[in-house]
Amino acid sequence: MDLDSVLGSLTTWEVVLNLVTVVLLPIELVWLHRSGRLDRQRGREMVASGVQFLPLVVTSIVSTAAWFAVFRGVEALVPWEMGLTPWTVALAIIGADFLYYWEHRSEHRVNGLWSLYHSVHHSSPVYDQSTAYRLSAFDGTIGTVFLLPLVLVGFPAALVVAAAGIVVGYQTWIHTETVRRLPRMVEWWFNTPSHHRVHHGTNPEYIDKNYGGILIIWDRVFRTFEPERAPVTYGLTTQIGNTRWIDAQIFEVRNMIRSLGRASSWAQRLAILLRPPGWVAHPASSGPHGDQHIAAASPPMRQITSERSGT
Repeated sequence: MDLDSVLGSLTTWEVVLNLVTVVLLPIELVWLHRSGRLDRQRGREMVASGVQFLPLVVTSIVSTAAWFAVFRGVEALVPWEMGLTPWTVALAIIGADFLYYWEHRSEHRVNGLWSLYHSVHHSSPVYDQSTAYRLSAFDGTIGTVFLLPLVLVGFPAALVVAAAGIVVGYQTWIHTETVRRLPRMVEWWFNTPSHHRVHHGTNPEYIDKNYGGILIIWDRVFRTFEPERAPVTYGLTTQIGNTRWIDAQIFEVRNMIRSLGRASSWAQRLAILLRPPGWVAHPASSGPHGDQHIAAASPPMRQITSERSGT
């Protein structure tokens, strides 16, 4: 196998995965219309999601090129390399999917990442194919660093980037309510529309669950899996309340900046950036290790819930 042919095949599959929306969206629109849910408000939300994607088209070109240059530089320093076989290509995709789980989990559990960009993807109070494209202009600018271990163990930088594209591309089609459940074995191993609906839910039992990209098995292993039982309520725990694209892009950042401004020390500011969204320091009376109390600048966008994994 040569690298060019592998990259060509992976790029083709990535394009196909992203184009599934072309097939699913008309089906979804018909289903929504027949069920009486295709109203003006949903239409505005769908348009808003599409508009969110446009700035990312520009910024992703820059960020992808920058990270690819970093990966190539690291690749040149690594004294070993993985041979190209069907098995190593598959391993690269599985590895990228595993690292995506941790990237995605960090984007929910580290307030700086959540507020800066990932909250944008969760800001829609409806859930359909358009939601897949509701993304921040900063998507990919920071989280791509999680792929670095693949380059360090010898995978070619170009293969790592292509494998990550497959992981992201797979997730486009699962943003839908038209597909209820897939066969049991598929639901056990793979991320499906049902599992991802849970991930987008603001129901207390659904918050910060089901981080997987292609495989849901990571969530089962690391105890962040939750099956879909109750109807899902989508969006943020405090909704934005309008469909202006700029508000979705800066809503959480603005709230985080307000919290930073009210903090009484640099230690508290660092905690606001690195702890889970909505974190507020404990009153000093709570114990010898309690931080000084700071008032929240606004209601937290995501509730802080203790994960079963103990994180």
